[in-house]
Amino acid sequence: MRDSDRAQLCELQPDEASRLREVFRGDSRMAVHQRDGYEALKGLLPPREKRGLVLIDPPFEAQEGEFRAIEEALTVAQARWPTGVYAIWYPIKLRQSIVPFHRWLKESGWRKVLAAQLLIHPDNSSLRLNGTGMVILNTPWKFDRLLEEILPVLAHHLAQGRFGQHSLEWLVGD
Repeated sequence: MRDSDRAQLCELQPDEASRLREVFRGDSRMAVHQRDGYEALKGLLPPREKRGLVLIDPPFEAQEGEFRAIEEALTVAQARWPTGVYAIWYPIKLRQSIVPFHRWLKESGWRKVLAAQLLIHPDNSSLRLNGTGMVILNTPWKFDRLLEEILPVLAHHLAQGRFGQHSLEWLVGD
């Protein structure tokens, strides 16, 4: 972060929120809120700087329900700050659980949506984490080119056995 940047961190779990406060004690650019991040979007957006990044790193205890919660939060965020950059991380266990979320993003009204995925196992077992994905809404200019360079390297180094795969797809725009 630059000296002029600031961050608002939201963590619902008391122990983790306390740990974050401890880690960032003394850094006036960092604010830690012990609250639901989805709910916080209503109060923290838009930022006074009018530009920035919202990173959503959900708990994903219930995968299907979590995607619905993300969709609701993004609908609120879009109304409050449609020009913000949003990055949403998600685990990949079964591909079919991600398809409805991607479909929703395509129809959501966001203008530029990029999906990056990295698999270290085949995406056909709900018993383990097979990979990870991230969608970026209002994707910064040329960010896709950076990911085109990084993803193959990550796939190669993180592959377990012969399986290692990555994908980069514009869901909306290009």
